[in-house]
Amino acid sequence: MAEGIVLSMILTSHIGWHGKFNDVHPTIAYEYQSYSVGVFRNSLNHTSVFASKTEQFEDFSVQYGAASNYNGRTVPMLVIRKPIDEHFNLIFVPSYDTARHSPAAVVGVEMRF
Repeated sequence: MAEGIVLSMILTSHIGWHGKFNDVHPTIAYEYQSYSVGVFRNSLNHTSVFASKTEQFEDFSVQYGAASNYNGRTVPMLVIRKPIDEHFNLIFVPSYDTARHSPAAVVGVEMRF
C-alpha cells in the first residue's frame, strides 16, 4: 500500500442491480500504513467521503470501512482488490440489492496514479 496522496480512477460494471448507475469513479485518498481516507464519485453519482483499513494477503487485499452519501446514509464499504501490475487492480465489491432482495456486485478495474 502506498503512503501519501493517491489518485485513482475506477471503471465498473454493476451486476445484479436494477437501474442505471455511474460506472466512472474518480478518487483521491490519503493512505498511511494500512489506513486511508478520501473522496470519490459513487455509483449514485454523488460525492462520497470514506475512511477504511486495508488488510494485505498474498495475492489480494481487502479494504473495509464506511462511505457516506448513499441516499443520505453512511454505509459499510468492502472492496476486494487483485493486483494486475504496479498501477492496475481488479476490484470486486459484494453487495445486496434491497429493492430486488437479491445478491449483487460491482466489478471493475482500478487505475492508480
